[in-house]
Amino acid sequence: MKRNAVPSESKLTMLILLIQVILIAVLIGNRAVVYLGVLPQNNLGNPDVILGGFVAAVLLGALMLGIELNLIRRLRRQNLIQDEMLRNIEQLNLKMRAQRHDFLNHIQVVYSLLEMKEYEEILLYLDRVYGDIEKLNKFIKTGDAAVNALLQAKSNACKEKGIDFKLAISSNLKGFCIESWELCRILANLIDNAIYASLGYNGDKEIDVEISASISGYTFKVTNKGATIPEDLRNKIFEPNFTTKGDKGEGMGLHIVKETVKENKGRIELVSENDITSFSVIFPRKKQ
Repeated sequence: MKRNAVPSESKLTMLILLIQVILIAVLIGNRAVVYLGVLPQNNLGNPDVILGGFVAAVLLGALMLGIELNLIRRLRRQNLIQDEMLRNIEQLNLKMRAQRHDFLNHIQVVYSLLEMKEYEEILLYLDRVYGDIEKLNKFIKTGDAAVNALLQAKSNACKEKGIDFKLAISSNLKGFCIESWELCRILANLIDNAIYASLGYNGDKEIDVEISASISGYTFKVTNKGATIPEDLRNKIFEPNFTTKGDKGEGMGLHIVKETVKENKGRIELVSENDITSFSVIFPRKKQ
């Protein structure tokens, strides 16, 4: 996974800054030669003309610098997400390697139990081994290593908090054209919000993540049990800096989801009733 280089300044911004320096030098030099009488007052010596050009260059430079800073912030956020993705992938790889390493040991145990004719123990042992393997297999079905690793990491987070994490994947995302880091950004924010909502629920804590595809597009659905979102807040929760978490929230998670989905021509559907809330993100299939 190639990490993006974060530029300090663009060539265009540097050019604008250079023009500003030249204009300042021209203004100072022109004022000096006019003051000394080397040159008569003329259009070039008109301070309004030079000042106007200088102001225009400053405004243009400020605009380009603002665009550049916004790009830098975006690339830095992207790199932070990619770093987290790489850590998740490494953890998933370690778990898979550990299972592969233990495979021979499992065979030896089963062989020994067969020799001792402990058939019931064999069934119990294989049931535990199969359950452990199946838990890992359900996270590697999307065909996207970053997404697989993210789901594994969020499952572990839910387990630590006593939340039942259920996953249903019916698509390997073949043909899905959105960048992995952007999809992980969407899923991570939706699942984190679901975890927070689940922690405040008094009943059984459960989060369901569904990934599916149809002839028209791809759907990513995150459902949790928790307090129903009031009607008057269902649009506000997507606004920047709006949060219901108090000091624990920044109010940017769902806004980031909304903007990322919008940039990729997708849409978000929210259903919240009877203490069950679902966020569905739908992306149309892109023409090849």
